[in-house]
Amino acid sequence: MKIDYMRLAEIADDILWQSDGYGKLLYINGSVTNLLGYRPEELLGEAAPFSAPEIPLSNEIVVEISDREGKIIYLGVKRFILFDADKNIAGFYGRCRPLEDSAPKKVDCRRLQERMRESEAMLSHQSRLAQMGQLLSNIAHQWKQPLAEINALLLDMESDFSRNELGGDRFERYFERFENLTSFMGETIESFQEFMTPSETMELFDPVQSVESALSLIGSRLEKHSIKVETKIDDSCKIVGSKKEFVHVLLVILNNAVDALQKSETAPAKIEIVSRTSSLKGSVLYELFIRDNAGGVPAETVQQMFDPYFTTKFKERGRGIGLYMAKMIVENRMQGRLELIDPLVTTFRLSFKGAS
Repeated sequence: MKIDYMRLAEIADDILWQSDGYGKLLYINGSVTNLLGYRPEELLGEAAPFSAPEIPLSNEIVVEISDREGKIIYLGVKRFILFDADKNIAGFYGRCRPLEDSAPKKVDCRRLQERMRESEAMLSHQSRLAQMGQLLSNIAHQWKQPLAEINALLLDMESDFSRNELGGDRFERYFERFENLTSFMGETIESFQEFMTPSETMELFDPVQSVESALSLIGSRLEKHSIKVETKIDDSCKIVGSKKEFVHVLLVILNNAVDALQKSETAPAKIEIVSRTSSLKGSVLYELFIRDNAGGVPAETVQQMFDPYFTTKFKERGRGIGLYMAKMIVENRMQGRLELIDPLVTTFRLSFKGAS
């Protein structure tokens, strides 16, 4: 006897749902209309409080959610892993049941929300620390040349002084060169400080400037490994979000590209950054494509590359949270989308609602 599971799900009293690995709903049954007032099609593709990846597996947890009228509803949620045919995690599924006695459940809800916030903050901090280590290495590399030049200039000044040749004009030239070198070193530190200062400010900003900032911060790595960067970016469109967080996202993707190019020893090594602006249902769609020619992403890596703590690098080279946090920033904070659209020629697409 063949069982029609979808038909059984539709007549169930509880809310039954399925999501991808990031909590975005792929299926939800009609009971959501009876309990929360939403039609299933309104929630598909969206993340819901009861489908959040942070919810513990198997054990029932209490989740607070507002129905369509704004009334607070308490749901008992159980979440389970959904595996594909190769035993890889394909997503999650779960069940939500309404709770009559909500008074003692508020504490559980608050604890879950606090745990989710703490978990996200911890991952963000770890990701930022990983980027900081790489940037400190870049600063050390960028400072070597100006420090060597300053030392050489001091020796030349000493030589000129000993021969009574340090006149006013010559001294002015020395002074101007010292000023240019120390200014460059100061700008390097300022860029680093600006990146490391957390920002909650959401603003309308120019993505071109963010790309330039990110490339400036990893300039020494690109030069060291002879990596050419080609950019073709539309400067007529702006996006909403935190400029510093967006630079963080770009650094994650670009540093990963440099690591892949270094490992593959591709010659000539190249990274392309291209943007595209188009109209979509009366609004502006801004897309940024970042690709490299390191040889693509292995098939066994594609499904897990955005998972937290998944890494193909040695432990000292990374903790596997960079791309996870980048996706969280783009999709949860900036209401955009980050995806790998071509694993054969590693190509990431970042898409946002833009403003001309």
